[in-house]
Order: sequence, then structure tokens, then C-alpha cells
Amino acid sequence: MKFTQIKNQKGVTLVEMVVTLGIIGVLGLILVNVSRYADRQVKIQIEDVQTMINKLGASKIMTRDLANANLSFNYIHLADDLDPATPRPFFVFAKNEYCQESASNVCRREYKLEIPTGQTVSKPFYAIVIRGYNNELLKFPRSVEKDVFTSSAPIVYNGLNDPTDPVKNIEKSNMPDSPWMADRLMMLTSNNDYFDCYNKIATMTDTTSCPITCTIPGTCNFVAKRELKLLGIVKADLKDLNFHTVSMRPDLLKKNYRICNLKEDMTCSSTINFPSGVVTSKTLFEKMPFIPGQDNGATLSPVELVRYHLERPTASSPDHQIRLFRSMASLSGGTLSFERAHILMTGVQSIVFTRTNISNPTIEYKINKVRLQKSIK
Repeated sequence: MKFTQIKNQKGVTLVEMVVTLGIIGVLGLILVNVSRYADRQVKIQIEDVQTMINKLGASKIMTRDLANANLSFNYIHLADDLDPATPRPFFVFAKNEYCQESASNVCRREYKLEIPTGQTVSKPFYAIVIRGYNNELLKFPRSVEKDVFTSSAPIVYNGLNDPTDPVKNIEKSNMPDSPWMADRLMMLTSNNDYFDCYNKIATMTDTTSCPITCTIPGTCNFVAKRELKLLGIVKADLKDLNFHTVSMRPDLLKKNYRICNLKEDMTCSSTINFPSGVVTSKTLFEKMPFIPGQDNGATLSPVELVRYHLERPTASSPDHQIRLFRSMASLSGGTLSFERAHILMTGVQSIVFTRTNISNPTIEYKINKVRLQKSIK
């Protein structure tokens, strides 16, 4: 038998096979990397969008709170962070004297939320925020002459609400536009403000010195006028307010006053001292200086005491797990406690609250988020 030789027939050598498989492997690796790159970019974009949504949501809530936090000024006792060696009150509002910034006089304020190294929680930031229901009066008037004292002798304090008098009964069931409800947090604020020697622009402590004016405005530790205030919870019998301290922060609310009686030369002839502070509405009205021709009374406002803080799960948790919490105070065990907190957003490196001048009540803030992954180049 004869075999016919086929010319020009070529086989596949081992070398060619290895080269071919290598090329296929390289192409496959490129395709896999391209796919991973695309997936990673999509994930980064999703993270960016989610962070933006969370930030906008948190910003909206914080903006609303700070826009309604006017009652916090000259009442919340919180030191700023510009100079820890000589802390100044963050919430002081010096509307009676314009503060002029200089090398020796600081009119700015700053308060920063940031978790210290090795810890899990930042210090808190507080605000008293006006918050009412629909169709409620957010400044409900209480007159000295007509509402809180008896109308006939002997003249004695009768309470913020008199359920037995149809005219003085401010319960919501009797007056739908009234915010007066049992167990509700309320702020009682005098209509007039006064020179309180304990409320100065540059010190956190209560001292008896009482500089009312400055030769050069803003260059001395002058007294900032403030209203008489009481943050309390409506009693169960609906007649009055109960004052409560804040859990773990008994000095947070500035309840002590030393009111200056001015002379013509703008110095104090005497002072009205509140040794136990304003802890009852009875004290507020009985100690309130009388100014002829003025509206000598006060207003009630429904409020929330809110707290912001940052927290990470553990001391070694990555920064993108840092969460921003907001909580509201409620009565627990005789004190105002922040027991329920809501997460507003995650991935927050720090938050800085600022005031450009203590003669302006505006509070600004900046949320510094954790740096996200960068795109692969």
C-alpha cells in the first residue's frame, strides 16, 4: 500500500499553543480589569450620590434647627473653641453693643464637632429650637397685669394658666391656637431684656463686675443684655412649668441672674440678685423689673432641646463609618435626657459651627465629609 504525502500541511507546535494561550490570558485579564474598573466606578458614583443625598438631608435638618434657635442665645452655657485657654461663651448675643474685631478682641465664635483620636464620641452641640404644631401661636403672651396674678387683693402669683377662669384658661382644649399642653417642653421669655452682670461677652464665669459700656465699642468684657428665661415642662395639672436640669450637664442652662439697676451715668445703683436662679415662672414674674410704659410680660414658646454629636462604632473603625446623630431631650428620671438618637448621615469627618460676630445671632456651619475614593487614572 502506498501513502500519499500531503504537501503544505502545517501542525500546531507546543510553542505556538503556549503563545496563543498567553495572548488569550492577557486579553482575558484586560477584560476582567476593565470590568472591575467599571464596577468600581459605578460603586464610587453610587457612594457619591448617596453621600450627597445624606448630606443634603442632614443639611436641611440642621439649617431648619439653627434658623429657629434664637432662644438658645444668652441661655445655653457653651464655650467656643477658638481659644481653649480662655474660653468664651458661644451663644452670647451682644445686641446692645457692637463688637469690633481686633488683635486683642475676638468677636468671632467657633464650635467644632470632631472625634478625638482613640475615642468613639465627639463632644455635643446643643440648641433650643422653636417648634410648634399647625396654627399654634409660637409667641403666646402672658401679661403681668392681666394673666398671672390675682386681680384683687391680696395680689399673689396665680400661675401661667388658670383652669377655673374661662378668660385665663390657656389649655389647648379651650384655646386651639395655644401651645399649652401637659408634659410639653416650653420656653418662658420676658418681653424686655435687661443688663445681667453675669452675662458678659468674654467670660464663662459669673462675676459681680458690671461694665455696661466700652470707651471703644467692643474692646472690653462688657455686659450683654438678655431676657429673663425659663425652660420647663408643663405640669400635669396644667397650671405652671417645672424646671429640670440636663442630664450630665447641670450647668448647660444659664439660670442665674444679677440684674443691674442703671443710673444716669450708666453704672449700677444696685442689683437684683437671683440666688437660686430662675427655676420657676413665679420667680421670673416676681423678680421682673417693672418698666413704665413697656409691655411688662412674657411669652411662651413650644420648643425642642436638640443635641448633635458624632460617633464611630469602635475607636479603630474607619472614618467612613463615623455617623452624625441628632437627638431630642425628654424628661427621664427627673432630668432632661437624650435617650433616642437618629442617624442623619455617615462619613462625617467634622462639623464646624461659626458666628462671624457676637452682635449677630446668625449661626453658620460646615460639614466636612470623609474623603471618598478617587477614580483610577
